[in-house]
Amino acid sequence: MKGPVTLLHAAGLKLSFGSRTVFDALTLTIEEGERVGLVGVNGSGKSSLMKILARAAEPDRGELQLKRGATVTYLPQ
Repeated sequence: MKGPVTLLHAAGLKLSFGSRTVFDALTLTIEEGERVGLVGVNGSGKSSLMKILARAAEPDRGELQLKRGATVTYLPQ
């Protein structure tokens, strides 16, 4: 029996704006069939994270891996 298929894996992501660190050492994995919600207060980095996952922006540090053929879509507010 096969295990879950990883669609997206982000490791050690860091994003700062000037002296303000939005997130640091953020790691997440999304497996095939999972549903994910991103919730947080205004200014917590939700849109910035989505831009990074959609490769519309670059993190200060870290790596992002997508399964071949997988896409991430970001709809700006």
